[in-house]
Amino acid sequence: MTQTLDGLVIAAFGRHMLVRSADGAQLKARRFGRGGAAVCGDQVRCRIDARHDEVHVLDVLRLIIQTPSLLERAHAMALIAESALAHELAELSADHDPVLAAVAAAQLAGTRRCLAAENQRRLLGGESCAQVYPDAVASAVRAFALVENGLGTWPD
Repeated sequence: MTQTLDGLVIAAFGRHMLVRSADGAQLKARRFGRGGAAVCGDQVRCRIDARHDEVHVLDVLRLIIQTPSLLERAHAMALIAESALAHELAELSADHDPVLAAVAAAQLAGTRRCLAAENQRRLLGGESCAQVYPDAVASAVRAFALVENGLGTWPD
């Protein structure tokens, strides 16, 4: 019999989620198959799997870093995502200024990229996710506060 856990999605990105259980524990989860995506606030039932894929994630990261064509594609995907964010920000802003939206998107994407690079550096250096996580959260809070204060009240 497969064990399951009910919880609340507190963060989601693609197929990956951070789920808070009833006892307050935060667990990483991911959606399998082609079903609909979960979003923050959704109640989900997770199948408990004893396997942990941290090693496989690092293997994939090393492969991307060491393969020029994959690294180039990763950079291209980041630029596409930044452009899509700029488009959405322009739509949300009062004046729909595409230049200011592109500046804001670049700041947000650059912040995320710097945070991810530091996390990857530490993980590839041999630290565990559990060791990196508290500093990663604290850095993200500080970094995005800096971006928010730098952007001020934009968009109106």
